[in-house]
Amino acid sequence: MSSPTLPIIGNAGSFWKGQPLGLYSDPVSGGESDVPPSAYQEAAIAAATALAAVPTDWLMVVQGLSNTNLEWGQTPNDFVTAFKAAKAAGTVNTKLTLLNCAFGSHPLYSTSGGWYNNAAGYWTQALTKITAAGFTANDVRVVCHKLADANVPIGNTVTAADLSTCPHVPPQKGDADFWFVVYYGAQWLRFVQTQYPNCLLAFIHARMYGGYAPSTASSPEPFAFEQGLAWRYLLNAQAKQLALGTIDTVAGDLVTNCPILAWGPYMWANGLTPNSLGVSWNSATDYAETTGSNAYIHPSQAGILQWTQQSMAWYSTNQFSAPWFT
Repeated sequence: MSSPTLPIIGNAGSFWKGQPLGLYSDPVSGGESDVPPSAYQEAAIAAATALAAVPTDWLMVVQGLSNTNLEWGQTPNDFVTAFKAAKAAGTVNTKLTLLNCAFGSHPLYSTSGGWYNNAAGYWTQALTKITAAGFTANDVRVVCHKLADANVPIGNTVTAADLSTCPHVPPQKGDADFWFVVYYGAQWLRFVQTQYPNCLLAFIHARMYGGYAPSTASSPEPFAFEQGLAWRYLLNAQAKQLALGTIDTVAGDLVTNCPILAWGPYMWANGLTPNSLGVSWNSATDYAETTGSNAYIHPSQAGILQWTQQSMAWYSTNQFSAPWFT
């Protein structure tokens, strides 16, 4: 199975398996770039401005599986620890509380359920944490997620059986990992506001590089890259609907009762080759395990530190987060 070499960010005009790179596709003028299209930008800035004006304490909640939990909750280098230090120093919004509700082995989709609904009880587990922290579901106004598909079909091909659970996935397509994330990611986005009615923004976090992992590992390349590419598809389908009213045939309605999707820091890079944010991944230092089913999948403390530093810089300066984060 071939592996990608170019990150999404910084490579507008290039393609991977027919899907364009660059963070955004402009639905009006056409073409790709790392600059958000106007109608989408207006909606995201409006959400960020509204969040900056919230007068009471509120929550930014993290969702995801093991990598997410490590990056947001594995001391001493995780993002929550850095955020708490910044809050104590008065350099981030003192009304904002960051809560890690990611859990190991909690994917976007699995045969028993996932984050796209509450069949497996993931949202119930998160609500327990929210309640214990002294908040309610109504206090959640931003969700950050790094979610993956745990059940990519053998051969990574969409089959007739898959279409019974993902009926709008193009039946002629392979790359089931990509289309499953598009399909179930859209369901997740619509489910967010049924659980968190006041959520305005949902930030996408692309996974780290999986190219050092053997094919027998839990999620090697091209899956790590292509799942980020699927979230790109969803964000740009939402941008197209905002600009033109066009509802994507695979994803469905991404505007009615949905938060605005936005990019968090793009952390995929082709190994030691830095992406345009300066992120790179060293097999000798940045991974927690080098053998077994999780070989070169989870970040080490060095990898977590890089992720935290990039994330603090992104949320502090990005136009869709800086108004309310700092």
